[in-house]
Formats: sequence, C-alpha cells, structure tokens
Amino acid sequence: MKTKKIAYTGVMTALVFLATFLFQIRVPFTNGYIHLGDSMIIIAAVLLGWKYGGFASGVGSMLSDLALGCVGWALPTLIIKTIMGVLIGYAVHQQKNKRSLIILSSIATLLWIGFNTFLKQLLNAHITPDSIHLVEDISGVDSMEQLIALTDKVQVQLFASSIAIPLIFVLIVLFLRQVIPSKLKSSYLLSYIVAGIWMVFGYYITYNLLYGNYITPIFSVPLNIVQYALGFIIAEVVLYGLKGRISLSTSIQ
Repeated sequence: MKTKKIAYTGVMTALVFLATFLFQIRVPFTNGYIHLGDSMIIIAAVLLGWKYGGFASGVGSMLSDLALGCVGWALPTLIIKTIMGVLIGYAVHQQKNKRSLIILSSIATLLWIGFNTFLKQLLNAHITPDSIHLVEDISGVDSMEQLIALTDKVQVQLFASSIAIPLIFVLIVLFLRQVIPSKLKSSYLLSYIVAGIWMVFGYYITYNLLYGNYITPIFSVPLNIVQYALGFIIAEVVLYGLKGRISLSTSIQ
C-alpha cells in the first residue's frame, strides 16, 4: 500500500506543478505571480496527509518556480509550500487535537491582524509625497500620484482583510454546506486559515530577505490573499467531487 501512496504523491506533485505553472498571472509590483497551485496543495494535503502532502506541495511548487525562471524563489517556495501542506495535512488527520488547533488558529488570527496593522503603519510612514525613489522600485507604477493611489487602495484592502478573512472562510464553509453537502470539518477550516496566513507572511518575509525591501512586497499581499481564497474554493469543490471514490476521513492509504 505504501507503493500506492508514493504513486499518488507523484501524481499530486505533478498536479501542483501544473496548476502553478499553467494558470498564473504575473504580479507587477514584485515581478512574482499568482496562480491556482494552492488548490492542488490543499487537495494533496487532505488526501495524502502531512508527510506525503507536504512533499507534493513543496516540490511541485518549487519545480514551477524553476520552470518559470524564478530560480531565486525556488528554495523559499519549497520551504513555504511544504509547511503549508504539513499544516493542513496534520490538522486534517489529527482531528482529536481540536483544542490545540483552535488555540493555534486563534493565535494565528491575532497575529494576522497585528501583521496587517503593522503593514499599514509601514505604508503610512514610508509612502509620502517625498518618496519618489519608491516609484522606480515598484513595477507598474510610473508616478508619485499612482503610488499614493495604490497605497490608499492597499491600505483599505489590508484593513478589510484583517477583519474579514476569518469571517469570509466561515461564510464560505457555511455556503458550501448548503449548496453542496461538503465534508469540510472545523479542523479543515482552521488548518486552512493557519496555512493561508503562513503563506502570505512567508512570502512577505522572503521578499524582504532577498531584496532588502519591506515596502514593495506589501502591495502583493492582497493578491496573495485572493489567490489562496480562490484555491480554497476550487479545492473544496474538487474534494466534494472525489467523495464516494476516496474516503476523505481516512484519505489514501
């Protein structure tokens, strides 16, 4: 049976790669890209568990970075996406530890609110009429007026996401349970929240470390949130489609 699971891991690694590589949109601010790979990461983690799901998540995403020429991001992506898969896979398959997961999710949510507040303060402190040098650092922005307008827009998005992200996930789950009788459980939802927060935070810190710039990656945070939320919806629909063929409670053995 281990051979079967390894085979499925290979398939999911390929699907993570393809969903990331084929369905991607370039982000002008950081020269990165958003994609649909997160949907396959969630599916891999739910079906395969933390060990094999983490492998498929990290390796598949890393291979996409390499194929797209983002060599400098390959190792950070491997780490960030592997941890995403591990967080989801472990939570889904260790549902007896719900109290610990609830505590972790609560801490993560508070950190998320603090993180967004911190980013807003950074923008307030560094984006001023005298910050003309930042126009050259941010792709897709040609003037100070555009930079200020973009900053105002991102600040509103950060404020909204700091309040709405946990609520949005809950509402999506309730909606899906009404429209399609999903098997999504509280442990799934909580792990998705933690994994999504980790992904956004991880890429912000990585950009800071790689380029020594902690302002530019702020503008990509809302797009990363949209990417993950879309991945969550796609994954849940696909998992429902697999119900009956694969037992999601026991995953692929």
